[in-house]
Amino acid sequence: MTTTVAEPTATPSDRRSTSPDFLEYLGGGRALAILMVLAAPGHFGFLPIHGGIYLSLVLSGYLMVRVYLNRYQRLGHFPIKQFFASRFRRLVPTATVLGILTLGAAYLFMSPLQLREIGTDGLYAAFPIPGINYHLAWQGTDYFADHTARPFQHVWSLALEEQFYILFPFAFALLGVFVGRKTGRMRLALGAALGIVTVASLTASVVTTHSNQPMAYFSLHTNAWILALGGLLALFDGQLKRLPAKVGSLLMWSGLAVIGFGAWYIHDAVLPSYLPIWPVTGMLMLMAGGNAARNGSASKVLSFRPLQYVGTISYQLYWAHFPILIIMTSVLGNLNWLEKLAGLTGTFAVAMICWHGWDKRLRTNKSYTDQPGKSFTLFYRGTIAFVAASLVTMFALAPSSNAAAPSGPAQAGENVEQFVTDATQLTKLPSDVESTLPAILKWDQSCITQPLDTTPKPCIMGDTSATQSWVMLGDSHTTHWAPAIDDITKRHHIKLVTYAKARCTGEPYTYNDYHLKRQYTECEQWREQIYRNIEATRPHAVLLSSAIYDNSSGDAVATIITRFAALGIKVVVFDDTPRSPFHIPQCLSQHTNNVQACAIPRETAMYRPTERAARENATVRNGGVFVRVGRWFCTNTMCPPVINGLVVYIDEVHVLRAYIVWLAPKLEAELAPALN
Repeated sequence: MTTTVAEPTATPSDRRSTSPDFLEYLGGGRALAILMVLAAPGHFGFLPIHGGIYLSLVLSGYLMVRVYLNRYQRLGHFPIKQFFASRFRRLVPTATVLGILTLGAAYLFMSPLQLREIGTDGLYAAFPIPGINYHLAWQGTDYFADHTARPFQHVWSLALEEQFYILFPFAFALLGVFVGRKTGRMRLALGAALGIVTVASLTASVVTTHSNQPMAYFSLHTNAWILALGGLLALFDGQLKRLPAKVGSLLMWSGLAVIGFGAWYIHDAVLPSYLPIWPVTGMLMLMAGGNAARNGSASKVLSFRPLQYVGTISYQLYWAHFPILIIMTSVLGNLNWLEKLAGLTGTFAVAMICWHGWDKRLRTNKSYTDQPGKSFTLFYRGTIAFVAASLVTMFALAPSSNAAAPSGPAQAGENVEQFVTDATQLTKLPSDVESTLPAILKWDQSCITQPLDTTPKPCIMGDTSATQSWVMLGDSHTTHWAPAIDDITKRHHIKLVTYAKARCTGEPYTYNDYHLKRQYTECEQWREQIYRNIEATRPHAVLLSSAIYDNSSGDAVATIITRFAALGIKVVVFDDTPRSPFHIPQCLSQHTNNVQACAIPRETAMYRPTERAARENATVRNGGVFVRVGRWFCTNTMCPPVINGLVVYIDEVHVLRAYIVWLAPKLEAELAPALN
């Protein structure tokens, strides 16, 4: 996450830049950044804060430009070979050792179904370009979704920094040296370039956050403004040193206050947009004040020796903490405070071993400092080893992804409830079921409209030539019922038009989306267009299927039933399927001899019972058809993960296609009023 504070060679006019106080406050800043990361939700902490990453990026941009300027002023050129050799010594050994150990721990303690994905992440983590940050962005990864976190996910910020460090020398050479020499204003040329980058990148961040939040969060072009602001600050080192010490001290304390407020203010927001400006501004104030406040109280606090040591090993701490957290969570489930404390202790132990075992020695090893080529060899060998371990994990250790998807047994008939009861006695996962687990993960999402898209995209199923039609709409849970309803409508010569939008209810319910962290207006716009289409085409029936969200009530169901009943349209409302707090196929792959370890208590699975009852009462009271589904998945006490030779779920909440098709006769009986 953070780069080691480089100590540039000073010119006579710049001796204060290498004074102990100056460097110690930067070390304290690094410590603050990593401690904020460790204390944030989703890491080992539980404080409502976020922003440690952004403090690190400011520091990295500042140090990059400062080192370049000081060495250029001293030598008349920048020794780029020595610069990258130094970075290889500082970064590669820990990344290689911890990367390979993470892959080994994932093999031993995590689900085999995750190994291919983890190995792929490791492959991207080994190279800064294109880098794991763009890999995660292309996948649409939600960094804050705990249930999908992977052990290399945190490396995105390291990749982003290295991309900046690779690209900056070209900008420095072109704008800072070539243009600067021509005009005699090297700092002005470099400052203008960094200013342009700041404006362009911040604009891209704001725009991209609304259209593609994962890309905005992970990519260099939407985060470069933070690094550039740090670089701009480095250009004003000389002027900042002339500030009165009291002003500098005030700036530092104010900066700490702004960092604290900003970390709290943005912790529950959709990032990045412009929101990182809060902790970024605080860090800039802290650093600007540090140039002037030689012995101020804030400098003394940041110079506290234990804090300095945390700053020294911040890179090692950052590399170690997330794999330890994810692997512990995979083994123990959600961690309590004592387990988090143990994980945090282990993180510090690993970081200290890395620092004292090899990083500290390599940093000043004379044979490496005198021969940059040895550091490049270290980089080549470390990268090859990391890549080889990732490939072995992907192709030798991970189960084959070519297994056929389960086709399912004969249709259910009248025995579903008995099969569910019998499933609670299953202990060992049958080998033929185990072999299908990799294929279960494949889920066709082509019919699902993504959150920020408001254009309805109908999927036509059933008897496509029929004159009578049904419309089914809701969130992604609509798609797991579609295969069974497709089968039913084909046999009854009905055309089925399905509309599904991620996290969007079928009934007209206004709520704040938990990912967007604001009112889900895109859902409302999308849904209203479909309502108007339904009123224009007047299908025989409308089927609503969605997850149940916070504060759901029967009012929305009653509203839509009344609206469509006035046009003679029948309305069917599905109760939501049970959900699991963990990934069912991954759990089964880890408990093949104890299937019931992956069973879910009915009370947990049939979540939000009050809201469920309100939807059912409103449906029945207003003349709609309510489909109760719990008995097809659960007994009175438990919801087994495997029923009649079929794994029920493909993840935590979406049901296996083969299982839904198996339920088709039961479902058809429930839908009889809509067929008449």
